[in-house]
Amino acid sequence: MGKFTNHKYNAWDYHAIDPAFNSRWDLATPANATLAFHRRLPALRKAEPALRNGDFRRLHSTSLFAFLRRTNSVRQTVVVLANPTDRPVTEVVQLRESKFQDYSDLKDAFTGRKLKVLGGMVEAALAPHETLVLKMDTSSYPKGYNRYDRLY
Repeated sequence: MGKFTNHKYNAWDYHAIDPAFNSRWDLATPANATLAFHRRLPALRKAEPALRNGDFRRLHSTSLFAFLRRTNSVRQTVVVLANPTDRPVTEVVQLRESKFQDYSDLKDAFTGRKLKVLGGMVEAALAPHETLVLKMDTSSYPKGYNRYDRLY
């Protein structure tokens, strides 16, 4: 007795139910940017502790989907900005994180694009359906100085 004996169709025979079932395999190529983006998300979640078990904080925004995930360490804090609309959006988002220092850079995990923190806020210009996953760039300055060494 097989697992699917009570079903009308075999589980592997979806084309009998829906002829269009296999029609989108042409999108499963390395050239598909959306697929490549979604394949990188599990690795990012594994690499970032804040995405696994950090506190969630929704950030105020009128057009963007914006949130912050944080742990006790500023180095692990992640800010996500997503534009769900079909038009470009430029918006100033208040970060609501006291450990972010002015004139620090937030760096996108996928593209390396940098946004500057000014007065606890960041101005972001996002293309339609673009997503930024931002982390504080806490790399050392020349001669080894790092202003984030005194913070967790």
